[in-house]
Amino acid sequence: GKNCIVNTRFVPAGDFALLARAYKTPVAQKQEKIYTALKLGNAWKLRNCTENLLTMDHCRCEVEGKELFAKEYVLTINDALLAIEKENLPVALEFTFQADANFDASKPLTLLVERPERMKISVNGTAVSNKPNGFFADPAFERIDITGTVRQGKNTIRLETNYHQFQQTFDCLRAAKIFESERNKLSLDSEIEAIYLAGDFGVKTPGEFTQLSDDSSRYSGEFILTSRPAEVAGDHLEESGLPFFAGEATIAQTLTLTKEEAASPKELRIDMFYGNVLICKINGTEIGTLTRPDYCLQIPEGLLKAGDNDLELTIVTSLRNMLGPHHLEEGDSHAVSPTSFYKTPNGPFTSHGAFPWNDGYCFVRHGIR
Repeated sequence: GKNCIVNTRFVPAGDFALLARAYKTPVAQKQEKIYTALKLGNAWKLRNCTENLLTMDHCRCEVEGKELFAKEYVLTINDALLAIEKENLPVALEFTFQADANFDASKPLTLLVERPERMKISVNGTAVSNKPNGFFADPAFERIDITGTVRQGKNTIRLETNYHQFQQTFDCLRAAKIFESERNKLSLDSEIEAIYLAGDFGVKTPGEFTQLSDDSSRYSGEFILTSRPAEVAGDHLEESGLPFFAGEATIAQTLTLTKEEAASPKELRIDMFYGNVLICKINGTEIGTLTRPDYCLQIPEGLLKAGDNDLELTIVTSLRNMLGPHHLEEGDSHAVSPTSFYKTPNGPFTSHGAFPWNDGYCFVRHGIR
């Protein structure tokens, strides 16, 4: 006949290609193999990872030498400074964090901050250079070296700057209350933003994680710098010392097989992957990269051996847990706008109201299950 019927199953975000020829081609005899899945545990060694991160989005604020906020969310502070309507405001911000006895202060540590050249920066009272040395992920997040300034216990990062806006900015904000489209012309010369620490450390989370969905949770409690974890839970990296992590984390475990098990057809089968890209290696040989369901790779014949075998997975994540939004009451949102990051209503970017807020931190899940 002229019709061809093909039965197939589309996985989420999957595709399927058919190739038609006008002539017959020889087809190799198909030999069916029955593959069995490797049995994986949930305890993994953290073999390597890019820099870990600590996001700090609350701080103390002084304006003209007087305390405006004892502790407040950075974008709420920014809205309050705009409301003062002064072209130049001397502002000081103090971000605090904790470090325990296991944190190694001798290892390289960088502060990620936007436009550091406009700031006077000190850590625990020690002045540091505001000259950046490269950036993290985006040129906006400039690196300031603060190695050796962090101590056990409470630490304070102080940023002093001139909060400057042009008069047309205030004119635009007032006009936007009458004609909403005026807001499209808004441009801020100074902004109060979150800052970040980047380095070889772990982030201890002694508080409580509450599961919001299969792929997100909310943490309530403090964050403490500590040593980088040696072991992690494979299904929850964000709960294993890497809550704000954004980069590549390589986890590994040893699989012990008998001679018969090593000789039989095997596949690496993962029920669910929480991340962007998963690079898989067995005994040092890369067997494939996974980005979408089905999360399954057939292991080449002869790669497994009797005895101990090394399985290594590199999980590549997005910047979501670094940047947020962290504080939406709904948890992880699949539709994000500037309003998603604001706490208070009736601000420059929340003229129609703010979304319900939660002081806890919402993280998306990273790992495998």
